[in-house]
Amino acid sequence: MGESNTFQVEVVSDEPFLWAVAMTDEYYPGRALYWHGQDRVIRDTSALLSLTMTGKKSTDDLPAVCDWPEPGDCWPEGVAPASIVVGVRFQGGRVAVEQFAFAVLVP
Repeated sequence: MGESNTFQVEVVSDEPFLWAVAMTDEYYPGRALYWHGQDRVIRDTSALLSLTMTGKKSTDDLPAVCDWPEPGDCWPEGVAPASIVVGVRFQGGRVAVEQFAFAVLVP
């Protein structure tokens, strides 16, 4: 508890984008983790997006989870399933999205 970790996601594009944003999602929002907001870069061809997470409560009592964030994804008991979602919007309304899911253990 109380430890923080910063995640960085690099976005690189040959085509200029209107914006790139990194946000978080979690199965047990607010129970074990605290995220320090989101990150955004506007009008560029590259971005280094950073998100910081702090463990705020033990995950020991969290039950196992299946079918999150996608069907077939299963997480064991005692972890907090979380993900970082990165979206990039281009001229003309085209959007590219990628989700990076992982488990967090807070002792």
